[in-house]
Amino acid sequence: MNSRFSPQNVEAAMVEASNPMSTDQQTAITLLNEWSQDPTSIFTALQIVESSQNPPARFMSAVHLSHGIPNYWGQVVDPNAKNQFRLQLLNVVTNTPPTENTLHYFIESLCNIAVYDWPEEWPDFTKIIFGQIQVNNSIKIFSYLLKNIDNNKNITDSRRNDLRNFFVDHLNEVMPIITQYFNSTDDANATINVDDIVDSLNVYNFLLRWAPLDKIITFELFQKLALAFLTNESTCKLSIKCFYSIFIDRTDSSMAFRTYSPFLARALSKGLFTSNGLPVTSDPDVLDFVIKFLGSYSSVFELFFISNKEKLDQDILSILDESVIDLISAMQAKGVSTDDLHDDLIHLFQVILSIPVDQIQENFWKLWDDILKRIQFECHHKMIVSPTTNFFMPMMEQIRNVLYNALPSAVSEEGTCIFTARTCMATLVYINPANFIEFIKAQAPSPQLCYAIGAIEFVTDRNMNIDSLQIVVVELLNHASDTSDSQFLIALLFVLSHSTKYFAEDQQLFARFIEFVITCMSGNEKIVSTAATHALHYVVQRRLGLFKDDSSQFTEQLIESSERYLQNLEPSAAIRIFKVCTWLIYYNNDKSETPGSQLFAKLFEPIMAVVGNAAAFPKDTVETSLEIITECALSAPYAIPLFYETIWVQLGQIAAATIPNIAVPSDSVSYVLNAISAIQIKLPFEQVMPQVVELMRLMQQRGRIEDCFFNYFLNLRHSFKEMNEYYSTIHQALVLPVFNSPDPPPTAVFNMLSAFDTTVVDIEWMTMVTIGAISDLRTEVCDSALYALQEHIMMLTSEQYNQFISHVIPQLISALIGSIVDMMHKQSFTNFVSFMRFLITSSTDDQQNLQKAAIVNALKQTSPEPQPQFFDNFGEYIISVHSSPYKFKAAFANLLVVLRKASPGDAQLFEVEPIYQNSIFSMLFDAVFNDWGKMFNFSLEAEDIGIPGLKVMKLKKVNKEK
Repeated sequence: MNSRFSPQNVEAAMVEASNPMSTDQQTAITLLNEWSQDPTSIFTALQIVESSQNPPARFMSAVHLSHGIPNYWGQVVDPNAKNQFRLQLLNVVTNTPPTENTLHYFIESLCNIAVYDWPEEWPDFTKIIFGQIQVNNSIKIFSYLLKNIDNNKNITDSRRNDLRNFFVDHLNEVMPIITQYFNSTDDANATINVDDIVDSLNVYNFLLRWAPLDKIITFELFQKLALAFLTNESTCKLSIKCFYSIFIDRTDSSMAFRTYSPFLARALSKGLFTSNGLPVTSDPDVLDFVIKFLGSYSSVFELFFISNKEKLDQDILSILDESVIDLISAMQAKGVSTDDLHDDLIHLFQVILSIPVDQIQENFWKLWDDILKRIQFECHHKMIVSPTTNFFMPMMEQIRNVLYNALPSAVSEEGTCIFTARTCMATLVYINPANFIEFIKAQAPSPQLCYAIGAIEFVTDRNMNIDSLQIVVVELLNHASDTSDSQFLIALLFVLSHSTKYFAEDQQLFARFIEFVITCMSGNEKIVSTAATHALHYVVQRRLGLFKDDSSQFTEQLIESSERYLQNLEPSAAIRIFKVCTWLIYYNNDKSETPGSQLFAKLFEPIMAVVGNAAAFPKDTVETSLEIITECALSAPYAIPLFYETIWVQLGQIAAATIPNIAVPSDSVSYVLNAISAIQIKLPFEQVMPQVVELMRLMQQRGRIEDCFFNYFLNLRHSFKEMNEYYSTIHQALVLPVFNSPDPPPTAVFNMLSAFDTTVVDIEWMTMVTIGAISDLRTEVCDSALYALQEHIMMLTSEQYNQFISHVIPQLISALIGSIVDMMHKQSFTNFVSFMRFLITSSTDDQQNLQKAAIVNALKQTSPEPQPQFFDNFGEYIISVHSSPYKFKAAFANLLVVLRKASPGDAQLFEVEPIYQNSIFSMLFDAVFNDWGKMFNFSLEAEDIGIPGLKVMKLKKVNKEK
């Protein structure tokens, strides 16, 4: 060890570094920075912790242990040194008072070691967390360990699942610990440590995500969560986390809903905090959960309330009957009345409707959007059974009023309204047109009124009398002269730009809109000027025909201010206005007295001043100028010949200066190439090809292959099929060097390959590089490679596809299954599964049988088989359900849970929403796969390779005729 880094020197440096008055503070900080890079520093830090009484030194050492162990523990090879370190650190943890601010770091350090060493190298740690060895802070250690297992980025997912499964296999030891802490709150004479309860709740929450529900939740435990911990402000947030795990985050959350949802609704509706008597829904986290819970299950509740009154629609019954039936059974067993549940849910919806406008989030709008769409569907189809309408119709007037007043919460600073809020307004019109129109007409001018009218832009049914709102729009514009309120002006810009249907019939209104937009863009408030660019861009983009008459004066007025736009507007706003000018110049080129090329020369004058002398301007200004060229060319490609001569020379000059220069950042090169390719796509290929050759020469001079090179050729190939003839040059100069490099291939190369034909890209070579990419841990590489290969497969003839299946499918399937099962590629799970489904759906029966055999063989190579013939049955099943994307994906999701490669709490990974689980888990293992279904109901012995917890699934036989 470097003598400079002795415990005495390091401790002294810590003291100096923490003293702002010390003249040696910077020297001390420099020493500590160097020391922290030494792997032995964790041993020094532990020595300081054990010997020092200096608070700053203890704190800095504790922080360094927490951060240093994940980086340096793997470099400690002496088992005796490791064991001694663990014992010393454990002693520090057990002797540190709970009030000391270092305890958190010491426990985190201990758990950082445990995720590497336990249980193989550190079996005694089991006795600590299970309480077999009495140590202080044991439940806190347990809590931190489980958190570390789930969140540690330095262990593989395989290791993570092994650690999770250890606790699943030892629930008999874990659950009594949790129950003991939970029950301690019942003893009036007991001294309760709230921190211990919080830590035990944290442990319980992780088990709720990992273990079978029937092994970890009972009615008594649920009541403890709902009645005791939810109403205590110290434990409320963790209770909500547990409810998320139970009702939202698991792949089988719908099963818990069927049993416990009435009692959860009662707890959320009636619960009061013991400390202040406020409703539990006054806590923002509780309220967020209520919105998510009702968003996931409201449709099931709605159906439940008519289940005893009316004959159910058979289509609905086939999907949701088990949820409703089990819900009825649970309520009858516990003596909960339907009226009580109805009142509780109504109360919760009333709470949601009472959220202050400034606290409303997007999930609020998503909830009401879904509900209103169900009501509209029932009304439109005149359904005899209308569960959503029956439940919400008594509240419709209140819902409309609240949503109207909440509209400002759905608007960005720039004045754009989120889609779900707009569809809420439009759906209210469809549900009751006359009522909504009369309501709108009765409102005073306000931002809400502006957004409400703008939101119903696409309600075009004349029977709904939408046109009668034109007079309201005029009144709103008149009101602008009486106010300088920026929020009203932004809202007015929104409603005017989304009321273009009135402009065609009222040219005066259109002229006033143009005048108002120019005034707003010329103002000093950036948020108003930015909103004005949005408004003008929206109108020109959607209703360019409004400018069919003489609009040259307006266009030239905009062009005259182009330099000011570049200098004063936000980059995105400047780009919008330049695009607007481009559209207007091109649209009126035949009618304008001034030639279009001349107008473009004037428009791009400030842009060319920047591009032609880039070194004299800030990097951001240069990039914005290049992006303006790109966006103008892409948005109006047929206008390119009008401004090609104006800008091409300067683009060539900046390309020659930047592309070969390795000192120029790759993102700057990307802006240049994007602008060039955007211009080239509408030029004759004969004119483009010499330019391409010159650019390739510049690329090769750079000495480093950049992603933007591939993006450039991708853009050209989208426009020119003739680029196929140049592919061999690209392959030799760019593609092969990338794949021969020790560095992994970038996403950009696969994106480019996807655009070229199989006539020039060898499909077997493409498959082999894709197989290599599948093992890449970067999600974007896996996904782009699969996309490219899929594009090439779709180009194959039937004969070529048959050869492809015969030659490479076993290796390809093996790679896919391996990456699915190893769970190191979990972010690509959906794309892996979708790609396999694509292969199967593209195949004949014989080809499907070959793929089935490859899947079964790959599974046998990667995982132990839970039961004889399990993988064979799985292969049969996925072939039988390949026409259903959701069943196909759910089969693989359940497979990973069965193989213990994933936990039930990974529903978000598998994109399994609770509402869909009713159909998945009742029909997933249907008559085609009855044998597999039986496996989910057996009880496991200790020696079995387990399928824990899935026995809670209730399997439903499906009528084969359906």
